Amino acid sequence: MPRPAPSRPDARPAIALVARPYLWPSSRRYPGIANGWQGVAWVAFKLADAGVPVPDRVFASVGQRLAVELHRPPQTRQVGAFIGCAADAVIAAYAVRHGIARRALARAACKRAASACRTSPAWDLHLGLAGALLAFTEIAAVAPDALRELQPRQLVARLLSSVDALCALPPRGWQTGMAHGPAGAMLALEACGAAGWCRITTARRQRWLDALSRSALAGANGALYWPSIAGQRQLKLQSWCAGTPGIALALLQCYRLTREPAYLDPARDALEGMKALSNKAFFSDTLCCGSAGYRHIFVEAYRITAEPQWLAHAARDVRASPSVSPPPRRGLFQGELGIAYLADRLARPHAFPFPGLGASSV
Repeated sequence: MPRPAPSRPDARPAIALVARPYLWPSSRRYPGIANGWQGVAWVAFKLADAGVPVPDRVFASVGQRLAVELHRPPQTRQVGAFIGCAADAVIAAYAVRHGIARRALARAACKRAASACRTSPAWDLHLGLAGALLAFTEIAAVAPDALRELQPRQLVARLLSSVDALCALPPRGWQTGMAHGPAGAMLALEACGAAGWCRITTARRQRWLDALSRSALAGANGALYWPSIAGQRQLKLQSWCAGTPGIALALLQCYRLTREPAYLDPARDALEGMKALSNKAFFSDTLCCGSAGYRHIFVEAYRITAEPQWLAHAARDVRASPSVSPPPRRGLFQGELGIAYLADRLARPHAFPFPGLGASSV
């Protein structure tokens, strides 16, 4: 498929943003793949793996920044890969695979992240235990030796308990989306099951799906929608992080990992909801909360189902609100890089994965 025209005439390609370390974001408050330099490093490794020439100075900068990060105390509450210290472990694993870091450094980064997980109360995908475990499954696929001293089963058991407790609650008052809701944790647990770190029974899987279905709202043409907060009648924020789109992505990935039809059917219904939602005027064009997030998820639907309609939806022009302005940030999820990386994914969908999804992102 030909590369689509950029949505803005001044849009820079991903390699241009990656190749200039002075353009990389620096987020000490929210470090990680979503907002920090780690997201740029992750894209750099993906570009290199796909055969795109990446300047040596990029990987030199990755090595330098990684060394600096690992000499700092880790975040004690934010332990995921999107936001948190597990991102450093992921980047260290890729650095080992590309020959720019020693295996001992990657092992140290993994031990550091696991230690932080043991004291952090956060369980969600975005900045908690689920995100760290999903990161460990990506590391297992990239540099398995980095996990040699890690014992993930106790951490997995803790997450299983948290998700089971959440799914036993009435369908009101909790966040539904992938970032902070049960769908993201379900994905992390299915990834752990695929890695051999736990066993997900059919009965437990059905309880999870039942909890999601109780919080869903039915629409026309079989579409399902999830409000950002369970039990509300208004959908409110609908994006990668909240509501229907993120749940569609999580269910698709669960299907990819398990090949269980129980995941694919509601994923299709959520995608139908996304199709209707994507006709709105978007107030943002970023990956996290805007139109790029929808399009990235449609690309992922194509990668998993091989159905061309989803790639066509991803390539379709979206309607922007007049108030939309170019993102001032440079990060992957809330900035310019996530929009630029979409162009690479549209041009070569099977070469470029969605970030932060464990072994699915390798």
